[in-house]
Amino acid sequence: MTNTHIHVLIPAPSRQDNQVHSPSSVKGAGDQDDPAVDDIDDGGDAYGSNQMDMMEGATCADADRMQLYAKEDDEDMDESSASAAATVPLPVELVSVVMGFLDGAGLLACASVNSQWHAQTHRPHFWKTVCLARWPTLRHQLLPQLPGAPDYDLIRLYGGCWKTCFLLNHQKSQMAECSVLIPDFAQCSVDRIVSETFTIHDHHFCLWVFPRGNPHEPEYHEKSLSVYLVLTDLDKRPPDWLTCAVFTLSVVHPTDPSKSIEWHSSLNDNKFNRSLYNWGVHSLGDIAFFKHKANGFVSNHGGTLHVTARVRLMSMSFRLHVEESFVAHEGLGLGAAPIRTLELPFCCTLADLLEALGDAFPALAIAQCRLWSFSHTVLTGQAKRPRKCLSALTQTSTPLFGSLLCDGTDIDAYSSTDLFLDPACLDSFVFVKVLDRDTGTLRYLGRLRLSVYATPAAIAAGFLAYPHVHLWHAVKEECAPQLCSALLAPDETLAPADMVIFAVSREDESPSEWMDGVRRALQRYLDQRYEMARALAANPFHVVTLADVEALGELLDLPRFRIHSVFSKCGEDARRTLLYIMEGRHLGFICDACGETDFQGPRYNCRVCSDYDLCHGCYAHSQEVGHRYANVDGKWKRVANFDAHKRDHAMTHVLPVFFK
Repeated sequence: MTNTHIHVLIPAPSRQDNQVHSPSSVKGAGDQDDPAVDDIDDGGDAYGSNQMDMMEGATCADADRMQLYAKEDDEDMDESSASAAATVPLPVELVSVVMGFLDGAGLLACASVNSQWHAQTHRPHFWKTVCLARWPTLRHQLLPQLPGAPDYDLIRLYGGCWKTCFLLNHQKSQMAECSVLIPDFAQCSVDRIVSETFTIHDHHFCLWVFPRGNPHEPEYHEKSLSVYLVLTDLDKRPPDWLTCAVFTLSVVHPTDPSKSIEWHSSLNDNKFNRSLYNWGVHSLGDIAFFKHKANGFVSNHGGTLHVTARVRLMSMSFRLHVEESFVAHEGLGLGAAPIRTLELPFCCTLADLLEALGDAFPALAIAQCRLWSFSHTVLTGQAKRPRKCLSALTQTSTPLFGSLLCDGTDIDAYSSTDLFLDPACLDSFVFVKVLDRDTGTLRYLGRLRLSVYATPAAIAAGFLAYPHVHLWHAVKEECAPQLCSALLAPDETLAPADMVIFAVSREDESPSEWMDGVRRALQRYLDQRYEMARALAANPFHVVTLADVEALGELLDLPRFRIHSVFSKCGEDARRTLLYIMEGRHLGFICDACGETDFQGPRYNCRVCSDYDLCHGCYAHSQEVGHRYANVDGKWKRVANFDAHKRDHAMTHVLPVFFK
């Protein structure tokens, strides 16, 4: 099969073309409509007594409904024993089994019975079963273009909560499917088959299927099956319209899905506009191959060939931060909450982003501001900081993804990135904080231009000239649980985006005593966050959400994409995700010797080899191995014939958060 992802110029369809409209089935963004759900309240109150009538018998408390004994025995039955029998509750385990057979309305009704039942209804797999039954397109969350995001829609659209998806009636759906059936494919003589139009919100699509190959491509005509995804209703769109979508084209094997032939579009070629309104593949397979009955692609009844398309709109989330939120934050880090989030098409350029920022912040002269992207450098233990200046780059018309924003560093697998908007327009800077050793309070002071304040001594002399201060010492703030560097020399050169913490040195205090005092103060902030996690996990009346875990992760310098990976591993259960993290694991890391992932205990990162880590057990054995592990298409695989790492290489000792 030839995979050519090429824009093809095909004349717009007309009734004079030798074409037919196929008997096709379309699943749009909603899949099914159930108006009864629109009025559902989270607490289940909208169902009132009617729904509760169906659930009677839970505690056998209603004597009018439950006949516990024959009427002729009324006078012989002791009234107190009947009352006792009537209040025996069903075992929670049995209730949980029964709930697995309920629909969404039934689950919401159960939530208002009592606190135990309410807690049971929040099990993710109940709501997942309900949602997948109503909206089958949710079964295809894994985008081939983003193998590291297996639950892309659930996390991106609904914050990782299946119940939210149900309560919102899956109104945020970004995906649709279309099927085209070609009867008697072996004898089909039409040039082109046009599917029914299908819609995702305001975006209208159809499929063009050329059973005998695209006649405008001589190399493939009469040889290959050609299929294209086409934007329709072009005359009804505004002049500057834009659609970004990825899609999968398939020829379905009717008896063995594993033999189906699929072709996936690229993340880099997802832009549809007035001049590029169709994308597809010239050859989805050889015509002769499909016609051959032994290959099994044409059905035994009517010789039908089945072609499908699965389309997903793509956008990018920009979480915007400003310095005012840094100033308001107290403690470690820069604070987590963005002041605003912008949604733009996935194929947007820097020029598109700057224009959107101008609309969002009309009081700011965006052209006079600098825009920075946050990035993690987790391998070296540096926390999330604004490190890359986008405004200084000249590629304003190039799509941000894959060029200015690097996948996995500047933007995560769920198409989200953090940006810092700087009206001060500093070209390079360091962050400055002051620790009050009397109160233990760590306050953000501001940013300083690195070219002017390149050392701790320069900052102390020019920016921290407080009276009655004997001496300032400084450290760099680092990732939790390391918290800070060693004591900085006064003339030590600082790096861009360093966060420098100053604290007063008391008279007759040695540097080691000063370091001990600073570490104790910073550790108190970390202990508060640990206690926050423990309280969250121990609260029986709070349903832990992925948003809770993400917020905690921001405070502990855990990248969001690593939390999302654990969330998937833990069966999309936020509570299990939190408990897993609290076990003190190196999320997303693998030991290159034994292959254990998310291992506990210290991690040893090689300072010589690139991205080479050992768990504590393998490091203690100090053995040289002839392999390592690499992430290939979202899966860890063992790579043989690796002998670069030596026992005498220097290793950095790194602890995980919640290390005991």
